[in-house]
Amino acid sequence: MPSPRPNSSKDSPSSATRPSNSPPWIPRPLSIASAIGLEAVAAGARVIAGGNRRGALFEPTVIVDVPRNCRMVVAESFGLLAPVLVVRDLDDALELADSTAYGLSSGVVTTNLDSAFWAIRTLRCGTVNMNEVPGFRVESSPFGGIEDSGLGIKEGVIEAIKGYSIVKTFSLPW
Repeated sequence: MPSPRPNSSKDSPSSATRPSNSPPWIPRPLSIASAIGLEAVAAGARVIAGGNRRGALFEPTVIVDVPRNCRMVVAESFGLLAPVLVVRDLDDALELADSTAYGLSSGVVTTNLDSAFWAIRTLRCGTVNMNEVPGFRVESSPFGGIEDSGLGIKEGVIEAIKGYSIVKTFSLPW
């Protein structure tokens, strides 16, 4: 994992030695993402890809064996951290997804339509993307988060439809 603190001139964006998918980070978010990754590793997680810092760039990082109570799982790091967690079944996955205070968006990959609609009904979030890329949204639909994510349902052309107790957008590729 990268050092949680910037290191003088070595950390300038111009010191990066190779291209990365990571945007330039300012010191505070880099420190937060680094600290969250280091906490997970200290709790027994293993970095299997990325995790290196080059100047102000932080490689996308894949981490396995992350305990479910780690900050990486229950908080928003806004860093390029991808914890991989093993679940017993769909209900365990849905329980894990709903175990945080956040509810902006989720993604489910399945070919089983019953499982898809069970996930849509169960997940406590503003958007469920079914077999779609993260962040997919239909511009004519309400968009926003619930719980501690987002600013509430305030975007989209049909924002005026407020008859839902909780608005949920989902997409199916078929």
